Amino acid sequence: VRSVDGPLEGELRVSRFVLDHPFLSSGFWQQVIDLAGALPLVCAIATLVVVAMLVRDGFIAIVASVGPALAIGLSEGVGKPLIARPEGPLYGFPSTHSTSVAAVACVAALLIQRHSSRVGFAIGALVLALVPTAMTVALIRHHHHFVLDSIAGIALGVGTVCGLAGLLSFDALRRARSVFTAS
Repeated sequence: VRSVDGPLEGELRVSRFVLDHPFLSSGFWQQVIDLAGALPLVCAIATLVVVAMLVRDGFIAIVASVGPALAIGLSEGVGKPLIARPEGPLYGFPSTHSTSVAAVACVAALLIQRHSSRVGFAIGALVLALVPTAMTVALIRHHHHFVLDSIAGIALGVGTVCGLAGLLSFDALRRARSVFTAS
């Protein structure tokens, strides 16, 4: 029985045609990985904050400002030191690239969910799900991470943003209830 948490040389036989297609060359996948760099990530977060403020949604602006940073901090400050791998700097668990991209995509999905129809949200969520999926494929294609590293990173990013949004909305509901019951 082979572990899922390892290189995928044999497991990608079916997908090898897609991954090795000239259009999806190594340079393409490296550009996908580079999208989770510091500057693109800060620009994506800033864009979400500005859009949230334009639609007068302070809740999403706060979640966008705090959620991805908290997820990245948990990945780098807790996850990687807790599960230190002997393989060196590559193959860190969880993948911070996947964490950051999933966290930003989750904030964007929350923004869409709060300000569009159900159909709009469904389409937006499907499109946004492609971003962490592409990041996972790119990280595996370039042998930067194992499959479970990326899956754990996505779960950490989405879980952190959703958990923060839940805590903030619970607190907001509690405060609103106390205002109405105090009279």
